[in-house]
Amino acid sequence: MLVYLGNIEKENQNEFEVVVRQICKDCKIANPNWLMIIMYAESNLRLVSNSIGAYGYIQITPSTALGLGISITELRKLSWKGYMQYAKAYIQERIKDANGVAPSSAYELYELIHYPISYRKPDSYVLYSEGSSAYSGNKALDYNKDGKVINAEVKQFIDSKCPVFYDKSMLLKPEDSTNYYYQNYQVGNIIVSVSIVVLLFVWMQIFKKRNFKIKKQ
Repeated sequence: MLVYLGNIEKENQNEFEVVVRQICKDCKIANPNWLMIIMYAESNLRLVSNSIGAYGYIQITPSTALGLGISITELRKLSWKGYMQYAKAYIQERIKDANGVAPSSAYELYELIHYPISYRKPDSYVLYSEGSSAYSGNKALDYNKDGKVINAEVKQFIDSKCPVFYDKSMLLKPEDSTNYYYQNYQVGNIIVSVSIVVLLFVWMQIFKKRNFKIKKQ
């Protein structure tokens, strides 16, 4: 099961996974969880618009939509499957622009989608600088507050968007069930697990106190 699949409507989850896996196969993306994490980072896996009018799972902008042969208005009318075909077309175009070099990590895939000029550039590469509208829209990525957003901070952002208990080394590796420790944990499951541990701890403390009192008597 792919990460964050639980964010998709239950009746669409199986088909959504099939579509994501096929897109990644066609685009030579070694780990479909990379795309899931990036879509979560961009939109919480929702077909929604942001403050600058970008839309959908990977936040396609109006100008990018036109480059793909569709208006943003028409894009918003599509089903999730229709949208995903344009997401695939966008990724394929960006890979083509990069001389056919497919992303080798989740970080590179995000660079390719979010800011293609930064694709495969050093960690020190500056994406946005203070004073630009692009910086204003991505100010949250300036973690050290130095007025610049660099590739290293974009990687930090992706790390922060990984699911709880996710093995972050998998952001650099192909999908592999033998070392993939996270299996789509949901918040509810985590809360239940933590609650059980807490209750067991409290019960053990109560038991110890009672046992101590009995011995003392």
